[in-house]
Amino acid sequence: FFFKQKTSYEILSGLVGSEMCIRDRPRTHTIKVTVIEASLTRNVATFGTMSTYCLVKSGEKTFTTKSEKGDNPKWNEQFIFEVEDRASVKLSIFHEVFLFMKSEIGSCTIGMPDIDAMDFSNGIPLH
Repeated sequence: FFFKQKTSYEILSGLVGSEMCIRDRPRTHTIKVTVIEASLTRNVATFGTMSTYCLVKSGEKTFTTKSEKGDNPKWNEQFIFEVEDRASVKLSIFHEVFLFMKSEIGSCTIGMPDIDAMDFSNGIPLH
């Protein structure tokens, strides 16, 4: 049977390690995304009018607006959810082709570190 007594250095280094783990953990923030409208310049509908919706995705969280017809859909829908410091939010506009088929019109990704510096007054361009 062998017993080793811990020195004060070993005990203190263990505490420092656990404090670092807690401090380095990503912080979560509650964000509110309001999808107001879109001005679409590209019609991807083969026949007729586009039926479009917006998909908001961050990590495992996904939210979808209702589907609206036309090139200038107005959704006015709001989604509130938690994200981490290093997360990003992706906004995508889709056209519903058939029941289970969709065609992406455009999207953009916004990183949480960049969100405070962005100006959303003129909308967000999609790529």
